[in-house]
Amino acid sequence: MNKMHDFEASLQVLRGSETDITSEVNVIKTAVASANKRTAIRFQELNQKKFRMPLILGIGLLVLQQLSGINAILFYAGSIFKTAGLTNSNLAACGVGAIALLATGVTTWLLDRAGRRILLIVTSSSL
Repeated sequence: MNKMHDFEASLQVLRGSETDITSEVNVIKTAVASANKRTAIRFQELNQKKFRMPLILGIGLLVLQQLSGINAILFYAGSIFKTAGLTNSNLAACGVGAIALLATGVTTWLLDRAGRRILLIVTSSSL
């Protein structure tokens, strides 16, 4: 907030009138300056070579997810089970959610063990 004099005076009172605070002031000023730097990626920077491949892969994975129709199945699971003749379709839909949660846990464990690339290849080829 550009109140350096107030900041230094407050720090001097906090540390004591006989304490040298110059090194601490410099550390705090450096930390504040680095925290105020903008870390967001601008749209023009996405065209750089280092961002191109991860961006294409991420968008490709999202497109594959949308094309698989999984969102429609999850959103209408209760109606689908009801149409299929299940008496307790909401419980079945909760079962689908529980299985999805379990599968997420197993996938997370597998990611640590096998690596992302091989799992990505295997799951993409099964579509």
